[in-house]
Amino acid sequence: MALLTLFTGFVLAACQQPHHPKSSSTASSEPSSSSDNPNRPEKKATMKNYTVPATDKRNPHYQKSGLLQLPGEFSYDKVGTKLTLKTTQKGRYQVHSKGLRITFTQVKVISNQAKTDQALAMAKQALSMPELPNPYQTIQLKFTVKNYRHRAVLTDGIKGIKLTSGASVTTASGLSDPSAGQLIPANGQRTFSAMAFAGPKGTTTTALTIQFSGSFTTAGQPLSPQPDSLEFRL
Repeated sequence: MALLTLFTGFVLAACQQPHHPKSSSTASSEPSSSSDNPNRPEKKATMKNYTVPATDKRNPHYQKSGLLQLPGEFSYDKVGTKLTLKTTQKGRYQVHSKGLRITFTQVKVISNQAKTDQALAMAKQALSMPELPNPYQTIQLKFTVKNYRHRAVLTDGIKGIKLTSGASVTTASGLSDPSAGQLIPANGQRTFSAMAFAGPKGTTTTALTIQFSGSFTTAGQPLSPQPDSLEFRL
């Protein structure tokens, strides 16, 4: 269960200007160093996968596949983050806006412990947090965005999540949401998984309030207003 590494900044529209949804990727215009000299061999970056300790491999709660279904089960990602499932909740929790429906089907609270410097650095990058306690807790959300319009629309994804403590996270800090800036096809749907920072080890999360964005044309013009917020009880 690798950490989510796709994240984007949170964009606010300026006054009297059309909204421009976030883009999910950025292309580099700089040529690679190998193109400067065709005779120079290209260097390929290699990354060795983290070796799971033998004692953990023998633990009956260890899940090599990374699929965590029961509290107490744990796995490791490739860079050395130990992920342990604390709680999980499944169901169908929906919010609607004109021509748009968002259905949350799964919420997991995960205890994370970075065993390597690389694992901690990647977590900071994914969550847009310059400082991150270790161990730390995250909330993983699985949701589907359904577009009922006869045209493709853009969504800015999750605008923010308010936690039990009263703290809030956005894609500017603490939230990794790959749905931001994504195109939802006409009369179609797409499913995403987002990750939010919930606090240091020992944090108790009993409720979440999630605010999702509306939809926009590919030119950035508003279509659907943002739906009502959705509250989870864990």
